[in-house]
Amino acid sequence: TNRKTAASRIKTYIGAGEDISAHVTDGSAQSIADNTRTAVNFDTETYDTSSFHDNSTNNTRLTAPADGKYIVSGGFYLANATDDGVYGASIYKGGSIVNGTSSRSFPDTTGEHRYHNVTAIIQLDATEYVELIASLDGTGESISLAGQAFSIIRVA
Repeated sequence: TNRKTAASRIKTYIGAGEDISAHVTDGSAQSIADNTRTAVNFDTETYDTSSFHDNSTNNTRLTAPADGKYIVSGGFYLANATDDGVYGASIYKGGSIVNGTSSRSFPDTTGEHRYHNVTAIIQLDATEYVELIASLDGTGESISLAGQAFSIIRVA
């Protein structure tokens, strides 16, 4: 997938040192209610070299195993978006938004702007966690997410 290719390129640029990374996905639909910010669930670990993720406990989180700078990237597809709402994705650290990590759009019924992806370099201390947050404002109904994915790699 595109995220695996991106992670491979990052490793090429930063060298072949210790691999501290994870990539998690969720193939099932997740419902997001109107006027909410909701942490996205992940139930499948494509890889997890350092116990970032737990499928059964806090499965929305990627938790840093050590202090460092991490590239964090996540995204999802809006499965039933309409043209009357504002949809978004953000990265949260410890329950608060990381500045500069929001992606918001106003999809139309032709399928434009339905995939949201956010990426950031974030300083994390050991045991701090990040989450991918989906938001929906103004539709009066819920929406389903599909194709959810979330990745992290330590770069320094």
